[in-house]
Amino acid sequence: MLELLGLQIFEPTGDIEDLGEEHGHRVLQVRGKGDKVVLVRGPQPSAAPFERAMDQRTAGPILLTCRGTGMDWHGATRRLRRLAEQAGVTLPRMHPHTLRHTFVTTMLDAGVDLQEVQIAARHADPRITMRYDPSPQGPRPPSHLHPRRLYGLRHLRQLSSCADGSACAPASQSEPSIRPQPHAYRGTCEDSSVIEVDLPDTEAVPELVRSFAACVASVTETPLSDVPQPCADFRGAIADWRSWLAGRGAGLVPIAKAARFNWPGYWLAVLGHMGGTERPVDDGSAVLMFGTPSGVVLSPQDPALLGAAATDLPVRAGYVVSGFDPAFPTPISPLPRLRGRVEAIAVAEHATGPMRHVDQAHARAGRGLDGDRYAAKAGTFTPANDTARGYDLTLIEAEVLDELVLPGDGKLGYAEARRNIVTRGVDLNALVGRRFRVGDVECLGQRLCEPCSHLERLTAKGVLRGLIHRGGLRADVLTDGQITTGAVIETTD
Repeated sequence: MLELLGLQIFEPTGDIEDLGEEHGHRVLQVRGKGDKVVLVRGPQPSAAPFERAMDQRTAGPILLTCRGTGMDWHGATRRLRRLAEQAGVTLPRMHPHTLRHTFVTTMLDAGVDLQEVQIAARHADPRITMRYDPSPQGPRPPSHLHPRRLYGLRHLRQLSSCADGSACAPASQSEPSIRPQPHAYRGTCEDSSVIEVDLPDTEAVPELVRSFAACVASVTETPLSDVPQPCADFRGAIADWRSWLAGRGAGLVPIAKAARFNWPGYWLAVLGHMGGTERPVDDGSAVLMFGTPSGVVLSPQDPALLGAAATDLPVRAGYVVSGFDPAFPTPISPLPRLRGRVEAIAVAEHATGPMRHVDQAHARAGRGLDGDRYAAKAGTFTPANDTARGYDLTLIEAEVLDELVLPGDGKLGYAEARRNIVTRGVDLNALVGRRFRVGDVECLGQRLCEPCSHLERLTAKGVLRGLIHRGGLRADVLTDGQITTGAVIETTD
């Protein structure tokens, strides 16, 4: 669907009501950049994917996860990576926007007029479309093929057309095999939500500027070729990036006292010399941080820094990419009913102490589970203020831990994840702001339980990157009660 129509991932994740017909063709009403609403007409082959996705449903999201919830960017990335793995496609940065790139380059390779391609891709400027055209430079070496020349996606198309879901043989044995050299850093997590972006090799641009641009491309989920890489010093480059982001409704906000900054989201840091020697600003390095406390999740200049805690690094400056409009999206109504079960229960008596499995635990309203450090107000992040919310109970999905592959094919055990409840069959991210019951205990989902450098320090390298947006849920316990392994988890609102 993404490749046939050249859609961006947020466009087909709308509602079935956005679909219609015009002159015998399927049309999809999408809201693109700048909130511009357009009708995208699909060719005949696009009808079947839409019908399969809707599966006779007449309302709700077009694309669903295997759990029946609306698919977001992260869910689509995981699905695409699984298909790629089954098809034997090995590309370093597989993500949904790859399919839109394929849509554009397929037309350019077929000799379609540039203006027609620009209209089909809904590019505001033909120069944007021209960046996809490989003809001025000739064939690119494998390290530059992604995401513009994806022969491997032909295998994905064949895979999706197989009735039994098994991998199909390539259509032609003479077709080029795209197997880029593996990244120099072997410590990346296979299921990471972070978009890997390598350091550009534009030698005329200072290395710090190139590295910062790579981090901006990753955090904004934008092709690196679209992010400015000016031949300027770092201060001049900051001005360019601010102007570029402003055109997209966002800004680059400097952080005061960046060396002490933490928050459960992405931010960009500029590091000084590791030896402590004072050097010019443009002699530093740029990394992408995440978590409270924060750790490095992308380091184009020095991949060995991945997983390092911000407190252990010479952070010289920091920036947050922030949208100009803080309005929250309107929640879906009516709310879908969610249901799952308790797979495992774990508690730890002391902060940083080992987690142990228990078959059942007594929950106390406003406290947590008996025998756990947070119920005893002795956890690492136990707040000094009793009015703070979201510290009673932590939950994580068993499916996430089952799929998580750490460097060296390592796994993270259910108790090692340092969450109280391991669930199965329920989308925990969808429980933020909702009331639900675990056994006979009433709870309220407060926010995502994002990973941090502290968790990685207590577990294994790669955990911080691997659990971004998949680290589970923080919830308040509203009523006393017993929680047992196998207990039902269901929404009550």
